[in-house]
Amino acid sequence: MNKSRKDLFVLLAAALFFWTACNKEEVPSESISVSKSELNFEASGNLPVSLDVKADGKWTAGKDSSWVVVAPASGSGNCTVIISVRENVVPGATTLPRTATVTFVSGKAEAKVFISQKG
Repeated sequence: MNKSRKDLFVLLAAALFFWTACNKEEVPSESISVSKSELNFEASGNLPVSLDVKADGKWTAGKDSSWVVVAPASGSGNCTVIISVRENVVPGATTLPRTATVTFVSGKAEAKVFISQKG
């Protein structure tokens, strides 16, 4: 009877070990990169610019200025993103150059695109 308890204990310990080893939550690797880190635009007459986003999982794009347009603003995996800017022209006034940053985030990883536009 003592041997049976020992065998049962060993069997339960082995089952517990394998159960916990198989049930560990996988932590996804977090990685994101962009094909261009800097974009320069004229004050007006600009065509949209495409760049490639490479990510291991889901990502979002945040921007710090309303005059920058990012499409799509979120995705999963690798994607081509279009960035465009609104004109920096005010009729009858002097406009100044301006800058903005678009930040692509996947988990805790991020990649930035710095944007400048002439005045």
